[in-house]
Amino acid sequence: MDEKSEKPKEGKKRKKKRKPGYNLSLRRSW
Repeated sequence: MDEKSEKPKEGKKRKKKRKPGYNLSLRRSW
């Protein structure tokens, strides 16, 4: 969550690279 606020561009690229992993992390954080 912090990385997204600090580097939105990098976060977007990471989201596409790790779609399943990122989704799982978001659900766990939520």
